[in-house]
Amino acid sequence: MVDKLKNNRVLTVIAFVVGVGIASAAFLHWRARSELQPLPAHKLTQKDMYEGAIKYFDFEFFAMLKGSFDSAVREHRISLDELDKLDFTQPGEKGFSTNPQYEIFNPKSTRFVVKIPDYELNGSLKAISNEDNPRLRFNIRRYPTAYDGVIGECIDVIMPDIKREVCEMEGHVPGPAVPKFGDMSLVLPSKTPIVVHGLKRQGCLELPDGKIYDVRCAFSRMRKEGDSDWFQFKDLNQKLKE
Repeated sequence: MVDKLKNNRVLTVIAFVVGVGIASAAFLHWRARSELQPLPAHKLTQKDMYEGAIKYFDFEFFAMLKGSFDSAVREHRISLDELDKLDFTQPGEKGFSTNPQYEIFNPKSTRFVVKIPDYELNGSLKAISNEDNPRLRFNIRRYPTAYDGVIGECIDVIMPDIKREVCEMEGHVPGPAVPKFGDMSLVLPSKTPIVVHGLKRQGCLELPDGKIYDVRCAFSRMRKEGDSDWFQFKDLNQKLKE
């Protein structure tokens, strides 16, 4: 009887070990198969592509450009009174490297600010523009401020011929309508930027050619009317007391 009980226990243990082995083998086989199976691909929608491009310009390029301009002024590589002398010619454009003293996209320039995006490798601008080979444009815009006797100027980054549906996306511009602006000089390419007067608003604007341009201020300066000294917004209160 005792021997019979011992045999039963041995058989039970053997069955348990075999069962565990089979279960482990089955689990390992399942895991190996699951790891080999590709995850279901998320199909990018047109809206996904638009939002990705907008996030790149909002949180990467523009943020970097703003910070680089601030650093250049703080380190006295660029002075506030010479913004209208800066040269925005980009690598690959005619005339690049012919004015290295003021070229802000030329790494060899003492006034180098930031590297321009590689338009071939970075498809963000192409994703949201109607142009075949879009390039950023730059200009200086003069605008009225909320302070009597004070004028302001912005170095604008302009994205050309932006798709209307991009500008009408929720959160990109206030309201569904894209406002119109009657001055084409806003986007005329020039080595030395043209000063555009009167435009207060940033964002998407429809110009007389029927195209929409996204205008962003990368750096600004201010001065009191009749005064030649430029200053930054952080110094406004002090200047108003003078």
